[in-house]
Amino acid sequence: MDGEIKDSETLVRSLYSPSFFDDDRLSPYAFTLIILNNSKREDGVSVLRKDLPEFEHDLKYLKTLKPRNPEDSYAGYASLVAKDVRNIHIKSPKHMEIDVIPKPSKKMKTHSEIILKIEGEKIIAGNTSREYRIFCAKLAYLAQWEKK
Repeated sequence: MDGEIKDSETLVRSLYSPSFFDDDRLSPYAFTLIILNNSKREDGVSVLRKDLPEFEHDLKYLKTLKPRNPEDSYAGYASLVAKDVRNIHIKSPKHMEIDVIPKPSKKMKTHSEIILKIEGEKIIAGNTSREYRIFCAKLAYLAQWEKK
């Protein structure tokens, strides 16, 4: 299960309302990396691999976790195809790499991360570059919101 994520795989990002939406449209904030309560900076957008048998179990567990913002509630999930994520193009003179990597945990076997590297450096929470902002916006544009 830890193997490479195939281009055909469906990735799922949990969504929380109201903070992940702007006038009933998915906001780029839904894909923004944050600084966690323990001061650790996220370095990948957390997603689940929908095509794996453990997905329903992991999604059920994920729904029990506290949202980023206390006023939010679970609002379903956004689906993306791995190939579409990897094929995101951002016009820039800088070299960029986008990938989806498995990062299973004991509690979520299907957990993975979408990562962005600019000039070989992995982007972490707090980045304010134009390329990173466009990356988040393009993920929001590609995502299909499924109310579940």
